[in-house]
Amino acid sequence: MLNILICLSAENQRRIEDEFSKEDFTIRFGYDNSREAMELVLSKLINSDREEIHVKLVLYYCGEREIIDLDRVTYIQIKKRIVRFFVDEQENSIHQTYATLKDLERGLRDFGFIRVNKSQIVSVKYIESYTSEFMRLKAGKITKYIRIGRRFKRNVTEMMRRKTMIQAS
Repeated sequence: MLNILICLSAENQRRIEDEFSKEDFTIRFGYDNSREAMELVLSKLINSDREEIHVKLVLYYCGEREIIDLDRVTYIQIKKRIVRFFVDEQENSIHQTYATLKDLERGLRDFGFIRVNKSQIVSVKYIESYTSEFMRLKAGKITKYIRIGRRFKRNVTEMMRRKTMIQAS
């Protein structure tokens, strides 16, 4: 199994590199160029003979470390400088850290996340439907409606068109 570990700062990257296998790969948001990091990840994946690949997000908040599967993050919300990660099928499963939404938006774009308003980023995987004003996220029994901001409508529409084209192929 290959773990791709995403951390949010240089300090956190040094911490996790000491704890995890040298074969695992880390990406650091806000410091690494997202495109270059993705190229390295892809080359690591192509050269990997492992069948299982897990992308995990490493969060530090109040001195505590949490590791969550990025694939299970339904949406991300910032409120008063605290970023909260909402995990699928668990209404009260919230993980939090300090970060900027801008860095997360840039770093998670290639992992199927899109910014939909000034305080939220959603996983395209969980979008069930959308209109010009709202989108409906569905994760198991949990349904969440999120407003699409005016500045983000074009990006959301473009991303959803790509998603529809990929699903139709």
